[in-house]
Amino acid sequence: MPQEARDVIKNVIEALEETSLMFVGVHDKVNGSDEFMYGIMTVMCALAYSVSEEYGEEFSIKFIKNMS
Repeated sequence: MPQEARDVIKNVIEALEETSLMFVGVHDKVNGSDEFMYGIMTVMCALAYSVSEEYGEEFSIKFIKNMS
């Protein structure tokens, strides 16, 4: 994937992180759905790993910690 595309994906991920904590694993434990959050995690991690292995690992760890 071209670097320019990776930069765009990283910018989208960072914008989503600033917009809603749901996109980094923080959700309403009373009304939220774990299945829904795992679906979001799958998509967000796939995007993060497309930027780079290191960025994907960092994002994955942050998401999982926030879901705990």
